[in-house]
Amino acid sequence: MLKRITCGVFMKKLFLYILLPAVVCSFSACSIEKMEDEKKRDLAYTVIEQDEMPQELKEQIEKEEKNVFGITYADQGILYAARGFGEKKTDGYHAEVTACYETEDTIYVITELRGPQKGEDIKKEKTCPYVVIKMDYEEKQVMFL
Repeated sequence: MLKRITCGVFMKKLFLYILLPAVVCSFSACSIEKMEDEKKRDLAYTVIEQDEMPQELKEQIEKEEKNVFGITYADQGILYAARGFGEKKTDGYHAEVTACYETEDTIYVITELRGPQKGEDIKKEKTCPYVVIKMDYEEKQVMFL
């Protein structure tokens, strides 16, 4: 026995199964907001050596140097940012800052760990590479990447 689908029934099914979900989806669509912060400007910074660091910062680094870390320390209008890469089994590694910039509410410090160069004489002594920079103090969150 064949069922005969009339035009009215066909239109109802078309509406219920295809058009209605499409309309509902289009009305419920959300606007897309840009989630990432936009870079406002590059920040001036100076890479500093251990003898230029405040004592409290040195002590924090000594506690954390065997682990990967990101530490900030503020003192007298100066913001210090330290990034460590944990303990390495050989020497020849060094950390460097490749960029430092600010957004509306965050300072980004981009760092890299550089390994020993080809042909470099590598000693089997453990090292804990890190880099410390100083810049003018800003009341912002610091993110290490």
